[in-house]
Amino acid sequence: MNSQPTSLNDQLSLTFRPVRWYGVSATDSSATINQLSPTGLMITSGRCLKVNQKISLNLTSKFHTLKQLKAEVISVKLLDTQNSQYHCGVKFCFDTLPETAKNNVQRVLQIIEQSLNKMPR
Repeated sequence: MNSQPTSLNDQLSLTFRPVRWYGVSATDSSATINQLSPTGLMITSGRCLKVNQKISLNLTSKFHTLKQLKAEVISVKLLDTQNSQYHCGVKFCFDTLPETAKNNVQRVLQIIEQSLNKMPR
């Protein structure tokens, strides 16, 4: 059995796209996940985002994948000016989903969060 501590980003991968006018998105960017909850994320990214900016997320774990999950940036803080690293708070936007889809996505996020809470640190 491997006793190496596991980080959050060894268990999850995240890519996002800022949503532009008319729903056309820019290219994918990756981010480091600092914290996950069923309502949002805290991430670190090299891409500068703006507060209230809409983004589309792809979140992948070992057993689950959520694609094109709509979210909104709620906070941005510059961490490192030399390397252009930004710490961003992101909340999920479920308002455009039908009720059944909303419940399913929230349940998958809860399952992912619970499994991450059980992993060794």
